[in-house]
Formats: sequence, C-alpha cells, structure tokens
Amino acid sequence: MKMSTEKTIQSILVTGASGYVGQHLLEYLCQTEPPASIAKREIVAWSSTSSTLAPTPCMAKGVTMEGGIIEAVDLTNSVSVTEALARLSSPVHVVVHLAAISGLQACQDDPVRALATNHPTILWEALPNTTRVIAMSTDQVYDGFHPPYSEADASSETLSPINVYGETKLAMEQGLMELFSPQQCVILRSSLILGSPAVHSKKQSFVQFLETQLLEKKETNVFTDEYRSVVSVTNVVQVISYFLEHNKESPGIYNMGGSESVNRWDIALAVHRQLWGDDDHETPSNLHGIERSKLPKTPNAAPSPPNITMEIGKLQTLLQSAGIQLW
Repeated sequence: MKMSTEKTIQSILVTGASGYVGQHLLEYLCQTEPPASIAKREIVAWSSTSSTLAPTPCMAKGVTMEGGIIEAVDLTNSVSVTEALARLSSPVHVVVHLAAISGLQACQDDPVRALATNHPTILWEALPNTTRVIAMSTDQVYDGFHPPYSEADASSETLSPINVYGETKLAMEQGLMELFSPQQCVILRSSLILGSPAVHSKKQSFVQFLETQLLEKKETNVFTDEYRSVVSVTNVVQVISYFLEHNKESPGIYNMGGSESVNRWDIALAVHRQLWGDDDHETPSNLHGIERSKLPKTPNAAPSPPNITMEIGKLQTLLQSAGIQLW
C-alpha cells in the first residue's frame, strides 16, 4: 500500500528561532537526518527580531528550511502571523514554541505584551486544529515554597506562580489544553538552561554571563538562596528532538530539569573552577554571594520563587528507551 505524503513529510514551525535554545535547536535539526519514520523535514523558523536572519545552512539529507532564513514575525500581531502562515509552501504539522519574554522584570513591567508573546493565541487560533504543539513552559509556574515539585502538583497552593512570567506560562499551558486536544500537546516545564554559546544569538545562558564577568574581573553579585534543577541546553535539544519523533505517543506535561538542585552561587563557583582549573577553590574577590530574600523591597519588583526544585522522574523514564540521560 502506498504511504501518503502527509505521513512521511514533517513540517515544523519553530518560534523564537533566533533565541538561545532556538539557535541550538536549529543547528541540530539542520545537521541531523530525520529518523527513519520521517522521509523529509521542512523547517519554518520565526523570530521576533526586526529583520530576517540566515542560520546555519541545512546540510543533512532530507532537511530543508523554508526560504533558508529565520523570518521576522510578530506573534502579537494578527496580520503578521496570518500573512506569514499564508506564505508557507505546506501546512504546519508541529509547532515548537520557544518564543518568550522570559525576563522576570520585563514581564512584570509589561504583562499584556508578555502574555501575548508567551501565550500567542493569535497563532494558536490561526493554525489547523490538527496541529501538534511542543511548548516551552517554565518551573516558575510553581510557587517555590513546597519543593520538590512533580507534574501531579496541581493544587492551587503549589501550582501558583508568584510572578507575571510564571502566570503567562501557566496561562499558555491551560490555553493550549483548551484550544487543542490534550493529546496534541507536549508541555515542557523547563528549569534554568545552561550550556555552550549559541553562535547567532545575542542572548546567551547564565554561564556565558559568568564567564565574561570573571574573565573581565567585574564586580558580580550572585544569589545564594534560590534553588533550581538546572538543565543543559544539550538535554533540552535532545528532549525536543525526541518529542518531534514521538510527538503522537507521549503527550502531556513534563518537568524538564537536571538531576541536581543548585543555586546560582554553586553555578558561579563551578564556572570559576572550569576557567582556572578544578584545584582552584579560592573564591575570586569580584564574586559576591548575596541573599535575594534580604534585599530591600522595591515597588513592582518581580518576585522570584526561592526553591523550584523539580522531580524529573516522569521525563527521565520516558527518555531511557532513547538512551537520553538528564544531567
């Protein structure tokens, strides 16, 4: 029996393609042949930047990128979204939603735009109702006072964001489940993402910030009293890739973090040791550990949850069959 073209071609729309995770994901997808179950992958890359970008060329067999560029599309503007969708050569099968206003204070200062970007209902409503969605959420949907958190924590006490960023991501989770069938959605509640630099992205991870500060010997304050299950960008790309291949088999909400709970001070010391050798245990004089909880309160300052350590067993068990280990 002849297999239909629809089942063998996968069209992927990546929002936030010029961001830190987006750039790492595009590089992986463009250099990796699709799995045997997918004859061809067509990648559509969108960014909120004001101009188009040329990413790493697609070198892998069976992978193409629409127009060969990352296209500037404003997810908060219906005309921008509908015109961009109309230009596509084929319908979108899967959306990987990475676009976000993720700065806590930026969201607090402009909650309307934060919601429109983080939960882009304009895009959701313009897509066919058969579209599958892999959406990046956050550990900030949890309140930070009852760790460790599992996906089963759905009470109003624990699943209760204390800042606007977390609120917009929780609204996205709930909205997707209403606009699409829950069987079509994968929600990844990501912790702080660390890793190697993204070549074409201005936004980098906390690691690159620390490296710059330490190498240039700039005075740097680092919080010691906020704990998270930090995750590597390598793992994040592996997880998204897994769900692109198995997106029909395991829908749902997943905590996406590493196996250890650490604070930013721990990360800073680890970066310091990496730069100057594992035997260098002396804390640099320009690095200062401070407690956020003891800082003076300022009007409209975005609150940050103290401990959003997550249980990752659900996702880890699922990934074991593919040989992926979260670390």
